[in-house]
Amino acid sequence: QQAQMQPISEIAKGLGIAEEDIEPYGRYKAKLSEQLYTKTRDNPDGKLILVTAINPTPAGEGKTTVSVGLGQALANLAMVGGMFAVVGVPLPFISYGGSAYLFLGSGIGVIQSVAYENKKQLRLAKQAEMQSEANNDKNTLQDESNN
Repeated sequence: QQAQMQPISEIAKGLGIAEEDIEPYGRYKAKLSEQLYTKTRDNPDGKLILVTAINPTPAGEGKTTVSVGLGQALANLAMVGGMFAVVGVPLPFISYGGSAYLFLGSGIGVIQSVAYENKKQLRLAKQAEMQSEANNDKNTLQDESNN
């Protein structure tokens, strides 16, 4: 990536936000104070920028997996709660595709787990191979120095 991150304090200063109106979380992110909202309430509207992040686990699931799962769960709750028109009697998390989502999610989890384990095993095998080569090189050098 060619973008260079700027410290959040510099960005805030450039936007005319006082230091007391930001609560830094590290060098590159911060929360804005409630007082800043009340101070700027009468200013003309600007552009809305939504930023979110979920750190992925070592297996790689992250924002997309959580977003899809939450969307499906909320849709199912809306059906059960009567907010979506459905035919028949919806059952929580199993009707109208809920069981399919459950099996799909389980299948994806198994596939991700297997893929992660394979990747880990390949990495360990490569490390073992490199260690073996290093030992062979060391033994060769020792044999040559003894002769």
